[in-house]
Amino acid sequence: MLNPFLNSYRSELSKLRAENEGIFIPHLSSNNAKLKTEKIASFGLIAGITCPGAAECNSNRYCYAQNGRYVMSQAMSVRVENFLASKQNHFVDSMIVLIKSLPKNWLTIRLHDSGDFYSQEYVDKWEEIISQNKNKFFYAYTKSLNLSLEKLISLKNALIIQSEGGKYDNKINYELPHTKIFRSEEELLKAGYVNASNSDLRAIKSIKIGLIVHGLGQKRF
Repeated sequence: MLNPFLNSYRSELSKLRAENEGIFIPHLSSNNAKLKTEKIASFGLIAGITCPGAAECNSNRYCYAQNGRYVMSQAMSVRVENFLASKQNHFVDSMIVLIKSLPKNWLTIRLHDSGDFYSQEYVDKWEEIISQNKNKFFYAYTKSLNLSLEKLISLKNALIIQSEGGKYDNKINYELPHTKIFRSEEELLKAGYVNASNSDLRAIKSIKIGLIVHGLGQKRF
């Protein structure tokens, strides 16, 4: 978690908590080693129930976010609270306060290292949050292509990467940023994709984004 940097955030949101008993507070994380190295904060939700576009990956046999550190008690509790907070009226204001409290050199935020855009109302909330934080860059991989993402995509400080392998692959526009899963780097490069397996910054600068299957799903794709 980015807790050492968030004293001002805690102070602001403690007022909200006092005014509204039972309020849920969103959190940003930096537990992912790859993201932490690149100074990328992440906002995660509960995997599975927030992934309406997921197909085969919507299972703990295939989904990395339903395994390992993601299901440890602290990580899970953060994602549960984020999900509950995202449904409340204060979510936009809370996230704006939280984002503004980040260290100045943390300029990039990944949405959904677990989970996805689960409703149109939730998408619209992020459109408002991102539009009010023009000094930060936001990006997200998504299979929720059944939702209207045009406003998000139009924002200059946001990148929405369509993820192949879901229920709505027929809606993917391959002229826009998208990602495919490959078994090996050789296969990935041969197809003309950039390997973003070890660096999300490569994904931010590319249209054809490749990821190599490791560990959990290697024998299942």
